[in-house]
Amino acid sequence: MDAGRKRELEERVYAGQRLTYEDGVALFDSDDLIWLGRLAHRRRTGLHGDRVSFVANRSIDAAGDPARRAAELAGEGITELHVVSDPDLPWRRYPDILRAIKDAAPGVRLTAFTAADLHRFATAAGGPLEAVLDELIGAGLDALTGGGDLGVGPAGGPDRPWELWSAVHRLAHAKGLPTTAAVPFGHLEEPRHRVGQLLRLRELQEETGGFTSVTPVRQRVAGVGPTRASDNGGGAVDRARPTGTEPTGIEPTGTEPTGIEPASPADALRMIAVTRLLVDNVHHVSADWPTLGLSVAVLSLQFGADDLDTAGAEGRLPGEPLPDPVGRDDLVELISDAGFRPVERDSARAVLREYAAPPSLADRRSVPQQIWA
Repeated sequence: MDAGRKRELEERVYAGQRLTYEDGVALFDSDDLIWLGRLAHRRRTGLHGDRVSFVANRSIDAAGDPARRAAELAGEGITELHVVSDPDLPWRRYPDILRAIKDAAPGVRLTAFTAADLHRFATAAGGPLEAVLDELIGAGLDALTGGGDLGVGPAGGPDRPWELWSAVHRLAHAKGLPTTAAVPFGHLEEPRHRVGQLLRLRELQEETGGFTSVTPVRQRVAGVGPTRASDNGGGAVDRARPTGTEPTGIEPTGTEPTGIEPASPADALRMIAVTRLLVDNVHHVSADWPTLGLSVAVLSLQFGADDLDTAGAEGRLPGEPLPDPVGRDDLVELISDAGFRPVERDSARAVLREYAAPPSLADRRSVPQQIWA
């Protein structure tokens, strides 16, 4: 990118102007990561100041004993549970599972089910999608997860995965059910595909206003990718599909190498920064630490992210364990060490607790700092 184009983009960002498809492609093509991070951080700071939010949540498998586990976690102060669906469970089990969890942990909010889950349930039920969603809401569902296949075509173009995904979220928003948007990246897509995904989200948010956050989720690929909170890309995973069980929207051609490298930390930071700059009508951009690794997730707070979350847990590979938990105190320390003010929230974005401002740089340098890797 030449100096004139960079100045033009800077001026538009500083003026708060909406960026275009061409702008998004240009940002992805830039090799100046620090410049890109500075632009995203400026917009992020204008929205949130020095605040970084997090939620004390855990993921539980629907196929286990979720009510018992929910009661245990509620006793530990967990405020949100991600109920991870199991494709082998009949859909009729899920309303009962949600009610059992609510009875066991009445103060905990329940987030569950991707768009693909909802379509699968509706097919199994032989009824309309709306009736299935109403039953789940009545059983205690508080929010939908944002995972699934968003499609990869340009904004406004025909794409079946996007039509299915957006139909579920549009319906949820109409019913007052908040949802997040988890944007997968790092498999076979090109920058133009990423921009198309992000602009489609922006258009849908203009229509419904129902997305509480957008979360870039680094896809795991066969043989590589983080599976623990401490990983930054080197943990080995022997799995057949990059994320979840749904297709990515770009199917392999048969000519790709079998060991596709996951998105690098630099590429992940670039994705988060461009997300913040393009999707200007979704208030929060979350860093998904299970797929990014904690070190990259914390660094992303300087590249446009203002929230730490665990959206990637819902798209784990078949047979892959849930991510190791990171406790409330650890998250507070991570955020504070990065120079931000920690803010605990719930899944509806209500503030539960604001922590003290971080210590000054001089104070932090006067004591040994923990290294998160």
